[in-house]
Amino acid sequence: MKLSLSVLLLCLLSFALYAQDGKNERERQYNRHVELGDSLYIIAEFDGAKIEYELASGLFPKRKYLKEKLENLERGREPICRADADLCKVAAEKADFLFEHGQYDEASYFYKVSLESCPVLIGPKERLIEIQEIKEKLTPTKTNAN
Repeated sequence: MKLSLSVLLLCLLSFALYAQDGKNERERQYNRHVELGDSLYIIAEFDGAKIEYELASGLFPKRKYLKEKLENLERGREPICRADADLCKVAAEKADFLFEHGQYDEASYFYKVSLESCPVLIGPKERLIEIQEIKEKLTPTKTNAN
């Protein structure tokens, strides 16, 4: 009886871990489609963007971001002008370079510039969160001297 209970618990634990891996992979696929869709959207490749957003929507159909993007595409709204797209790309590349070299304050600035030009991008938003987490780890926590 104890053996079968142990086997059952082991099976449940394995299933839970497998389900979590599947959820993480689904999230990664979703993010990949959204980022590609955003990149295509920015350079006015609206047909390709729509396909990527629809693929992402198939993974998570209730996400508001995708609904808004698909509605904008259906209405034929162009998000930004070409000059903004160029500025966005240059700022993001500069920010990535600075981030890779540990210059987090400077990288934050350029990620923010990139987001001002292209607020639809996910990558710079994620990097800003990552920079904040790194800064919090590097900042010594205050302890009470009393």
